[in-house]
This record gives sequence, C-alpha cells and structure tokens, in this order.
Amino acid sequence: MTLEKEYFISLLSSYVNRTSPKGEAVDFGELFRIAQTNDLGGIIATQLKKVDSQFQPYGDIKSHFNQVLGYTVKNSALRETAYILTKQFLNTLEVKHIFVKGVHIKDYYPDPEMRTSGDIDVIVEPASIEKLHKAAKEQGIKITNYVSNMLSLKINTVDLEIHADADVKTDYFDSIFEIAEKVGEFEYRLNEYDELLYVLCHLAKHLAYTGAGIRMLLDIDLCIRGIDSFSLDKFIALCDKAGVRKTAEVLLSLCNIWFNTPVARLCEIDGELINNLVYVFIDGGSFGYEISNIPTKYLNENNSKAKVLFKMAFPDKRHLKLLYPYYNSHPFLYPIARINRLYDGLFKRKNQTKKVINEINNNSGSQERLELLKELEINQE
Repeated sequence: MTLEKEYFISLLSSYVNRTSPKGEAVDFGELFRIAQTNDLGGIIATQLKKVDSQFQPYGDIKSHFNQVLGYTVKNSALRETAYILTKQFLNTLEVKHIFVKGVHIKDYYPDPEMRTSGDIDVIVEPASIEKLHKAAKEQGIKITNYVSNMLSLKINTVDLEIHADADVKTDYFDSIFEIAEKVGEFEYRLNEYDELLYVLCHLAKHLAYTGAGIRMLLDIDLCIRGIDSFSLDKFIALCDKAGVRKTAEVLLSLCNIWFNTPVARLCEIDGELINNLVYVFIDGGSFGYEISNIPTKYLNENNSKAKVLFKMAFPDKRHLKLLYPYYNSHPFLYPIARINRLYDGLFKRKNQTKKVINEINNNSGSQERLELLKELEINQE
C-alpha cells in the first residue's frame, strides 16, 4: 500500500475516532485523487485543516480541497431539501415507505453534512411503483430511469431511487415492512441493528456486482459507534441468519484494523487478502467503477472473453424483465426487449460499452475481485 493510501486511511480513522490527525509529508495531488475517487474529499479536507501548517497542502491543491469541502456542504443541503420533498411526495400519495442508507446514516457522522451520497434510496411495496411512476409524470417530475423494480427520479437536482424490493442479496429483508418500525402515518424505519445489517448486505451486493468503496466501511464503523452498548454477538447472530456471517467477520475485522472500530477482530487478515481489500475498496472508488464496469458474475474463469461480452449483450429473460417493464407485463414482447437491449448498449450507453470491451480485452482486476468474493463467501449471482 502506498504512503498516500495509508495516510488516507489514517485521516479517516482520526475522523471517526474524533482524534487529532497527524501530519505527513505526502503527495497531496495523489491524496486528493484518492479522496475524490472515493467521494470523501470533504472529510479529508476537514482533517487536513487540523494538522500543523507545514503538513498542509498549499497552492492549487489547497484550493481544490477547499472547493470540495464547500461542494460537500452545499450538496448536503440539496439532499436534505430533496429528502423533505420526497417525504411529501410519498405521504401525499399515501405510499408506505422506508428510507435506507444515507438519509439515516448521516446522523451517525461527527458532521452529518460530510456523509456524501449520490442519491436518496427509499423502499416501497411493489404495487406502489407504477402508481408513483404515473404520479411523477403527471406532476412533471423528471424520470431518469424506470425498470420493473425501480423508479429513478430527479428531485431538487438530487437523484431519488425508489425500490420495489429491499435491493439486497438475502431473503432476510424480503418482508422488510414487517420487521421495520412504524414512525409515521406511512413511514417505516429499520431498528439500529437491522439498519446496520442492511448496510452490510447492501455492501455485499455491490461487491458482487462491480465493487464497493471505503465509504461503505465508514458507514459500518459509525453505525456501530452510534448504537449504545453495541452487542457484537447479537449482530453476528443476525448476520448468520441473513447468510452473511463470513462477510461480516472479515469486514468488521478490516474496520478494526483501519479505523480502530470498537469490535473484536473475528478473523485473521493476511497480506494477500489485505492487498485485495485495498484494491477493491480504495482503488475501485465508491462503487468499483474505477477498476471495472463488468459485473463480477460474468468474470468466472471458465468464461471466455467472447462469452462475457455475449452474456452482457444478451442477458437472461429474468434480467430483461427487470430492465423493461413492458416486457415484464407482456411476455410476447420478448423480441422487442432484445432489440431494446442492443440499442441501449450501442447508443444510449455506448461509452460504458466501450469501457466494458476494453476491460474484457485487458482482463482488468477480475482475479482480485473473484478471490475477494470467495474469501467473503459472497454469492456472485
């Protein structure tokens, strides 16, 4: 691990532990790149202001850090307004809903505005998706995407993702409204332990897709610190029930190593594993796209380059039904959905398609990702 990556982790650790960060002579340009790649520039800028002046960035780099800090605060205010508007939208339509991840997790942060996020995530019952889609069109709300199990809107310049399922790879949350607590006429919320479990399961889902960033580990750390008299045994029992015990053991141990998270190390993390963890959680950026745009499930060593490309261009029927609601409702439109997928790949998402082809040719990062999923016992499907 480079000095800049080590210092990056050190600054994050000082932030969650609320301790004075140490100064370090590093390449601040590289530190800025790492911080921005992981959408954590605001926290890093905040911590750098606390070190001795001789170890602070200067010139253009200092200006860049200050700008990022300003943007982070501004974007937090935009998300807060979008959150309020979203609640009004859902309550007016009398739709049961559960906000997950950033909306609540930010309150665990020493400075809530430092918890960055690209969107707001909310879960509704499947029958409500089409109702919300129709209402958004009638109210002139910008619709950025609509698939069978998710509706994406733009509210106050902020992306809103409305999910018709729990959006995780475990059946523990299949009946999420039954295990959530009612906190309003139509609003529900997970309890602290289930909220932490959801964060971990959602992280595992992203690892099985293209990757997950260190910000998600920060969320885990701060959720744990935010629970009074946190019981590791209780949480591991929940992880066992959800089928993510091994994932939890490794990631909680990693949090302890990197952030001094107040939990016991549940497993040993050797040199090769730590290298893979650094590669995925730091080099990959917030969602892994810095190292790959190819879902991990296609990277099986038995799949040739041509087979990977074919599977992405021609996904199975289940995936097509998720992508195109009209095919989900009318199975006879299968040929149209196939053409639609090819058109999207060649024109609407052509830049991503170019990246995928380049990655397939270079076989970039596939081995490290596959090894990490195996170590964490995460199902690729």
